[in-house]
This record gives sequence, structure tokens and C-alpha cells, in this order.
Amino acid sequence: SFWEEMITRAPCSAKTRAIDSPRPWAEPRISAIRPD
Repeated sequence: SFWEEMITRAPCSAKTRAIDSPRPWAEPRISAIRPD
């Protein structure tokens, strides 16, 4: 899925937050994991 792809491309810290939070992508920090 789209979000699975995003998680796969995300840094380890983002992967961890994806596990810790039910809505990790709802945070402003999503800009930090967007591809350049």
C-alpha cells in the first residue's frame, strides 16, 4: 500500500514512530521523510 511504501522508505526513527503511534503521519515531521 501507499503507507507501507512510505514506511519502507522512511528512516528507522520514522519506522519506530509508525509502530509507537497509530497516526505517525499526522505529524508535521512528515516533511522530514518525503523524498527530495
